[in-house]
Amino acid sequence: MKEKKADFKIVHSDGSIIFQGSIMELPLKEEYILFKSFELFHEKEPCIIYRTHIMKKFYLELYDYLNHSDGNMVPCSELVDFLREVDLEIKLSTTYFDRE
Repeated sequence: MKEKKADFKIVHSDGSIIFQGSIMELPLKEEYILFKSFELFHEKEPCIIYRTHIMKKFYLELYDYLNHSDGNMVPCSELVDFLREVDLEIKLSTTYFDRE
């Protein structure tokens, strides 16, 4: 799992950084966690184990997608399904996800 902790950046086209750090530090929307908890475990109020599972699954899927993409700069418009669940202000048309 240690190789999954690579540094990532979400950068606006003007160069301003929205997020920088481990992919596992991306903040996820609470609504997403609650929805997935009910979908996967039939729990409306997930315990820490369920929350951790949901978050790790999300991060690993995003990491795998980025790992199979061409180049280090991936337009966020290609990551809409992932980024709609991230609790950050991201303009999909002008933002890039940068794998360092």
